[in-house]
Amino acid sequence: MDVSATQSQPLKPNQDGSTSSNKKKKIYDGSEQISTSIIDVDMLLGENMRIVSLELNRSIAFKKDECYRALSKISDHSTQMLIFFSLPSSVQMECVRRFLFNY
Repeated sequence: MDVSATQSQPLKPNQDGSTSSNKKKKIYDGSEQISTSIIDVDMLLGENMRIVSLELNRSIAFKKDECYRALSKISDHSTQMLIFFSLPSSVQMECVRRFLFNY
């Protein structure tokens, strides 16, 4: 059997008229678009998370500041002193630091 005389046949188009290499290219282009979209969404979510995080930190810091400001006004009243000494040492130190800074 002599195969040298056989001619190569062109690729047969599929039912939709495209060859398999065209289908692969379309699939590749589609997956590239999906990847780009995912990256864009990821970047947008990351930026929004950063903004929300900053706002939450400001809010928490503001509430802590109010708490320390109120605690710095403890007078000589014995009940208030009991409350002060029942606080964790880190909170006590912060109150003293702010009290000394303000006066």
